[in-house]
Formats: sequence, structure tokens, C-alpha cells
Amino acid sequence: MVVLLVDDDVAVQLFIWKLLNTDGFTVLTAGDGTYALAASRNYPGTIESRVVRRRNAPDGRSGTMPEPHERTPRNQSAHDVRCA
Repeated sequence: MVVLLVDDDVAVQLFIWKLLNTDGFTVLTAGDGTYALAASRNYPGTIESRVVRRRNAPDGRSGTMPEPHERTPRNQSAHDVRCA
């Protein structure tokens, strides 16, 4: 399973990446929504799940995913996880 992990804290990213990778997940990481959208568009396969945790969202929407129209349709997933 491929997971897109979005977190603006590199230490948290690394910790979660290690946990998921140890359990056999392929983990793509991004530090913000711009890089997450780029990773989603550039990944050749399907991203089955997304984990998002943003402490310092500039728009005040901590832990939110991009709106559905902002995502790449082929990589949309029903398994999005949002963390505050």
C-alpha cells in the first residue's frame, strides 16, 4: 500500500515514515500541500491513503486536506486520515 504523508514537522515525518515503512508501506512524504499535490501528480501508481498533520497551517485550517477539486482524480482515496 502506498501512503502520502504530509506534515510540516520533519521529525514527525521521519518518525511516522519509519513506523509505516517498517510495517511494509511505501511512504511518500511532503512538507506542505504544494509538495503533496506534486507528489500525488508525479507518482506513477495509485496512492491508497493519505495522512495529513499540519500544526502551523497559514490559513488556520490545521489538519485539512486540499478540496476534492484540487486533488489529482486518479489518486483520490477514501482512506484519507486527518490529524490535528
